[in-house]
Amino acid sequence: MNKTSYLLFICLLVISTACIKQNVQSKANNRYFDLKVYFENEIKRLNAQDQKVNKTVNDNGKVETKSIRDTLWADELSVFENSNINKPAWSKSYNVLKTDSSEVYTAVDTLLKTRKISILRFPNGSIRNISIVNKTENELYDLEEKLEYAPNNFYSIERKQKATLMQERYFKVEGRFIN
Repeated sequence: MNKTSYLLFICLLVISTACIKQNVQSKANNRYFDLKVYFENEIKRLNAQDQKVNKTVNDNGKVETKSIRDTLWADELSVFENSNINKPAWSKSYNVLKTDSSEVYTAVDTLLKTRKISILRFPNGSIRNISIVNKTENELYDLEEKLEYAPNNFYSIERKQKATLMQERYFKVEGRFIN
């Protein structure tokens, strides 16, 4: 092995071990339940199962229900992933209450978008239900989101928006998994 190949090999080895350590550290540093990873895994599972869903949409009182065969789960569940609170700057931004069957994360600062995450578990430790409350308040509008996910059962995304000089808007999507 010549000197250049040897140096290249050492550099690649150092870089690859640094990446592995960084990945392990980022998972170990998660202070809170990792919604992003959980929903990434759920999206993979739902896609692999080709999960069908009865979807009901309520847009300001106009209700429509359809059976959907080809759901884009990454799009459908992105609002859950985006509620992830595992950011280094927020490591002390949530009060945590854990029991054998539940975890509740409540925002200390009311300026944080994700105000509350509640996770219920079955006795075997698997997830029974995840509920999330998000709020955004500014000079232009107030938005409240209530999200709920029960694996193999249903998901719900409910939004109420009050905008300055406009009527309140209400929007809800509920999907019931078809077995």
